[in-house]
Amino acid sequence: MKTTRFYAIVAVILLLPVILIGYSKNKESSSGSGAKSSAVGRNWLIKVDKTIPVKEGDETVNHTLVLIARKEGRRNADGIYEEAAYIGSHLDLSPPGKNSCSA
Repeated sequence: MKTTRFYAIVAVILLLPVILIGYSKNKESSSGSGAKSSAVGRNWLIKVDKTIPVKEGDETVNHTLVLIARKEGRRNADGIYEEAAYIGSHLDLSPPGKNSCSA
């Protein structure tokens, strides 16, 4: 159940820029002829760095999401987009209270 919630959060975060771009395009096209839209929303940046531990019995799985997305330039969807994403899982099988790294 928690894993499903994690993937739902990831999907929302990844789809958010697409939704915002579509909203921005519709807003500009319905603003009327000759009207200029303001520069608000021209550039945006999204940063996410989150790790969620999910414990099942004695095992813990750490799900990590790192996402950086940005748009610069024009007032419409024709700007410059850059993005990078990492989704990973790490299964921690070390005994509770023990350090997995040895000195």
